[in-house]
Amino acid sequence: MPKLPQQIADCKIAIIYDRVTTRYGGAEKVLAAIHQIFPNAVLYTSVYDSKNTEWADEIKVIPTWLQNIPFAKHHHRWLLPLLPSAFESIDLSTYNIVISVTSAEAKGVITLPEQLHICYLLTPTRYLYSHQQIYLQAAHHTIWKLDGIVKKIFKYIEWWDIAASARPDVYLPISKLIAHRLATHYQRKATQVIYPPVEDLPRSKKPTKTAFFDTYYLVISRLVPYKKIDLVIHATQLLGKNLIIVGDGPEKKHLQKVIESTHKPEKIKLLDPLPKADVLSLMRNATALVMPGIEDFGITPLEALTQETPSIVHFESGVAELLRHKKTGIHLQELTVNGLIEALEQIESTSFSTAEMKKVVTKNSTKQFKKTIQQVVTTLWKEHYVKYT
Repeated sequence: MPKLPQQIADCKIAIIYDRVTTRYGGAEKVLAAIHQIFPNAVLYTSVYDSKNTEWADEIKVIPTWLQNIPFAKHHHRWLLPLLPSAFESIDLSTYNIVISVTSAEAKGVITLPEQLHICYLLTPTRYLYSHQQIYLQAAHHTIWKLDGIVKKIFKYIEWWDIAASARPDVYLPISKLIAHRLATHYQRKATQVIYPPVEDLPRSKKPTKTAFFDTYYLVISRLVPYKKIDLVIHATQLLGKNLIIVGDGPEKKHLQKVIESTHKPEKIKLLDPLPKADVLSLMRNATALVMPGIEDFGITPLEALTQETPSIVHFESGVAELLRHKKTGIHLQELTVNGLIEALEQIESTSFSTAEMKKVVTKNSTKQFKKTIQQVVTTLWKEHYVKYT
């Protein structure tokens, strides 16, 4: 066994992520922050789309052999049975510390006993556990004739996923919700919950005319089924409120049809992803951000706090652990149209604390996140070094 470096500054570090194919979302902000702490770290992933991931331009990214399959970057879901072997094929033998950031397969990389594998857990594999029925229904609508095969694939991946969950030495979940799922699905204990970072975003001064309406509610999201954006459309329509939706994803065409079928579709704007300055302007001038689905965490409501805008979030979402009900947001109690109507009415009858908003942002800033990760990884390495020397 090669001699282990005593100081973390001398350690060779690898970061593992499920796939580097999407724009700057919550997980990508975590990856960028971790890489800023460890700037020499290499990022390994299943597939890499350099044209769509500007956030990774300054990072050395190494994809697996799946990258050689022509359609892999844009249709990785079709390669689900191959993902376990792809991650197991990554050679990490020259590294001292491996940090997997994952909501799926990246935790399944193979490491040696003298290597420290830290998993920053976004969630136990979503399509196998918390959202399995949603994914199976989506697959049924797309390839219903192959239902039997899809279920067998899911069974195989679940078997592998349970085995892979034993591979990290340490788990750092992103919320208490995920710590609970970790214990439930993997029978593993969290070492420490570390909430994701919120950027130090400037307070927008752009006028409300950017938003098309004088007053409006705002959704900023990937357009996927479990986000439950259709409920926001129906609730705002019933209350006669304006709504702006910003995002892209497989649900976009469906949501457009839902909007067109409403009583007053002119009161809803469905926009493609926008530059950050425009997003901040929309946040700053919105009555509230609305994020009804049960999220593993959900960084967007914290970004809204930087603009002194409250949010409606599901009470089970990870971010609800930081947003106090009727202080910095409203906790949605029931994931129905009526539940949302009640939450929207509460928003308009509640005075929120901007001082409390600032406290939440400061406590969960990128600077604080990096400090915490640095301290935790350093402590874990010291304990690991003692154990293996």
